[in-house]
Amino acid sequence: MNCPHCNHEIGMSTADLAEHAFILMCYRLSSEQADDIAKLYRRFCPKSRIVFVTEGSSRASAPQEADAYVPESSGPQELLHALRAA
Repeated sequence: MNCPHCNHEIGMSTADLAEHAFILMCYRLSSEQADDIAKLYRRFCPKSRIVFVTEGSSRASAPQEADAYVPESSGPQELLHALRAA
């Protein structure tokens, strides 16, 4: 499934623009793309937190660098909780 907001090139090209409080990533990226972007953000924004939205309840699809993960089906409250905690 292709997501218009899940763009590997945009993620890679904007990672070094500024320090971000958090980065929200989506499972619709391939594992390789998610890993690439997460590593790049870690390098340029080491204090930032990475929150990954997973398709199911397993963290297996999340990049190793992710600080938190939230299943897509859990709803907005769980996402807000993860963002605050990350």
